[in-house]
Amino acid sequence: MDIERFTRAFSATPSRRDIARGLSELAIAGAVGVAAHGVSEAHKKKKKCKPCQLRQHGKCRGIKENGTTCKKTGQCDEGTCNPRPKCQAAGTEGGTCPTPGDDPRCCSRVCMPTNVCQPGVPGAPCFTDADCLTIHCVAYICREA
Repeated sequence: MDIERFTRAFSATPSRRDIARGLSELAIAGAVGVAAHGVSEAHKKKKKCKPCQLRQHGKCRGIKENGTTCKKTGQCDEGTCNPRPKCQAAGTEGGTCPTPGDDPRCCSRVCMPTNVCQPGVPGAPCFTDADCLTIHCVAYICREA
């Protein structure tokens, strides 16, 4: 019987059983290959970069340009995502200031006697260049010119 099976394996016309066995082996090998491929793909899952980092060749490298939008309303600054300020811009009413000076509602933290927020110094939060004494707002921060 073994000799018969051996000679049939090398004959020109295989039996239907041999064809069915071969096809089922191919199907099993294909399923195992797909499963193994899926595991390796999951293993190679991309690492998530910080909001202001660039992805280069599948890795987090470099930083995005200053002023690039991040986290919906923030802006990138030297690789850090600065959130949009929650204070009031220069030229807007800061509320009542009985004496000129500190007002936490103003981005500059300074309220003029007319109840209007004053432009900020370098390092103060800002929305536009008009909010800064230095006339340079980058990524929601007043900068030196």
